[in-house]
Amino acid sequence: MSTTITVACRLKEFGSQILHADGGILCCTNCNVLLDRTRQAMFHHHLEAEHHHSSKRAFNTRLLQNEHAKKQATISSICKKLTESSENCQLVTLELVNAFASTNIPLKKLDQQRCRYD
Repeated sequence: MSTTITVACRLKEFGSQILHADGGILCCTNCNVLLDRTRQAMFHHHLEAEHHHSSKRAFNTRLLQNEHAKKQATISSICKKLTESSENCQLVTLELVNAFASTNIPLKKLDQQRCRYD
């Protein structure tokens, strides 16, 4: 009895988190080891091996470090944007005050409380 085991079958069976296909060849995502798609016992043996577990721990550590770096970059960029925004707001306020002062309009004439200078 001959059954055809495809790469798609193995991906479905073990999941795309564990395996990935590279040109029709199955690889362990964590270890980057080539696996024979026709031998299921080989998959189980590989998944139980210490090398796979240590590679998986290292892979997860790198993944967490990358996520942390992305968050840091995002927080840094937000702080930079807030600083730039604050500086722009101050510049606009200063220009508004200069415009009012140059035309002899008292700042008390502004309707918004936060723009008044009392």
